[in-house]
Amino acid sequence: CRELRERLHTYPPIIQDFLRYVHEHALKGLSLSEVARELAVTPTYLSSLIKKETGESFTDIVTRERLEVAKKLLTDTRNSIENIGSLIGYRNYISFYKAFKKLVGQTPREYRDHVSRG
Repeated sequence: CRELRERLHTYPPIIQDFLRYVHEHALKGLSLSEVARELAVTPTYLSSLIKKETGESFTDIVTRERLEVAKKLLTDTRNSIENIGSLIGYRNYISFYKAFKKLVGQTPREYRDHVSRG
């Protein structure tokens, strides 16, 4: 993703590694503890560093990455919106719908319709 590559160089190496890891494993159901273990730091340290350097929380960043995947999946109309929500880790459609609407400003259906119109 071009936006990620453009932002990466502005962060310290550990945040670069964190962002790459989240980007590559966004659908895995990441936990702060797991990512901190991968990066050989404590969860508390990683959490505070993420907030300090990016202005966002761990959860915000993971959610954004997951929804970026959802946006790509929504361009293929063979996948139902409910299935896409499940694929990116949401247990129910309502949670997916609310998170998508909050971050993207459109419902998943509105986004799909907009993208399919061109």
